[in-house]
Amino acid sequence: MNDTTNPNLHIETLEQIPNILPILPLRDVVLFPYMIFPVLVGRESSLRAANESLARGKNILLVAQKNSSVDEPTEEDVYREGTVAKILQMLKLPNGLMKILVDGIAQANITKFIPNANFLEAEILVTE
Repeated sequence: MNDTTNPNLHIETLEQIPNILPILPLRDVVLFPYMIFPVLVGRESSLRAANESLARGKNILLVAQKNSSVDEPTEEDVYREGTVAKILQMLKLPNGLMKILVDGIAQANITKFIPNANFLEAEILVTE
């Protein structure tokens, strides 16, 4: 059998997920492992987090915001549990927004936030 036809060829193991990831806060939605979901990214910090994720191997931590009316969430504005996801597709829109298609891989907890002036970033612990 040809290896390129094996659907499991490109799936990461949990051990291959980096322990430091950019964070993408989500408004009014929670993503779980094994869900594929389109996300519209518009905030400057979120755009920077998504671009950094694409540069580092496409892994990103998706967390829900505690209050969806907060425009630029900080560490205190997001939940400490989230889902590690892989960015499958990215489309830059003419209005400056970005549409990404993400695939939930595993649940994770934030153990420590990493100081970063451009976007939220954290050290994570993947839970099974």
